[in-house]
Amino acid sequence: MSERTRIGNSAFGVPGIFVSQPGDDVSFPTKAMLLDSRYDALEIHTRGRVSVPEIGTNADIVSYQATINYPSLGYIPHITWGAVINDGQTIYYPPGPIDLANGNVYSSQDIVAWLTPSQFTYGITIPIPSRSIDLFYVIYRNPQQSPTLTPSGTERVFIGNDGGSFKMRVSKAGYQARSASRDQCLIHEDKRPLIPVLTGVVSLAANQTIDVSLGRSFDFPPRIIARRADGRSAGCRLSLSSGVLRFRTGSEPMTIRYAIYHPE
Repeated sequence: MSERTRIGNSAFGVPGIFVSQPGDDVSFPTKAMLLDSRYDALEIHTRGRVSVPEIGTNADIVSYQATINYPSLGYIPHITWGAVINDGQTIYYPPGPIDLANGNVYSSQDIVAWLTPSQFTYGITIPIPSRSIDLFYVIYRNPQQSPTLTPSGTERVFIGNDGGSFKMRVSKAGYQARSASRDQCLIHEDKRPLIPVLTGVVSLAANQTIDVSLGRSFDFPPRIIARRADGRSAGCRLSLSSGVLRFRTGSEPMTIRYAIYHPE
């Protein structure tokens, strides 16, 4: 049986917390690790759901816009978002088309996003009639590069009770795990990392629709990374209640690789 978990010193030359995939030895992995504290994580800063109000109509095109404020990070962060139209259960990820009434499909050319260190403004235009639109968003903290100190036998891994507080930490080189700040740690009990759900590949002919069941429902939309073979983003839609992910092609076939990450 393969050893799958290691806490402390490792075969990689640094202490940490490591978990390998089933059947893979944690000291000699042949696949990507499930947990590898050598690498800092892209973590969640804040997330939410807001209503996107209508702000005007021009030539049968309705404009919607919403602004979200959040605690400033001091830099322009990474963000993902998706829109829910009318039913409250089907979320559309850009640049995918939006299903309108009577089976019509609309590929919006006017989705805009402005981002500052503390504010996100989202706008979209869709043909009449007026619709109920909600926006789901997730703001991410960039991994922080703390200055590397000279290692001096410091305790870099700690799991347990420290003065009445639970701590689970792997600090960066030269930092004491128990006293290190969140940005001085590779793993920290206050970090909110992305949680992988699954990955997959779908191949579609021209003008084809494929549904993929993710095997679970979602209260909050997961982050979805979908890429075509040429590296361009691929849009999709997800039913939150059924967990069915839908891809649709236009006039050309494509192969799409996707990864699902749930921001718990």
